[in-house]
Amino acid sequence: FSELQLFKEEHGHCNVPQNTPQLGAWVNNQRTRAIKADRRDRLVGIGFQFSLQDDGWEDRFSELQLFKEEHGHCNVPQKTPKLGMWVTKQRYLFNNGTL
Repeated sequence: FSELQLFKEEHGHCNVPQNTPQLGAWVNNQRTRAIKADRRDRLVGIGFQFSLQDDGWEDRFSELQLFKEEHGHCNVPQKTPKLGMWVTKQRYLFNNGTL
């Protein structure tokens, strides 16, 4: 936990790369294994994210909001690589009731 705190002070986030040997493995274990509530609270208290997918979703949603402000619609062309693919996936999930 102390190493993670130092990492956050240095990098401004708790998203330790997997290629950071011991700390990366430890962080992955915190995300994938059941941990005690007090430890979970401590991690959340320093800004630890248990699901990095949620972070990416929020980033794309913000991009979509900016796109709509600029273009007046949410019909993102596929030639807008990441955002276009993300919007297509959201529509697919919505239509299948899994969004």
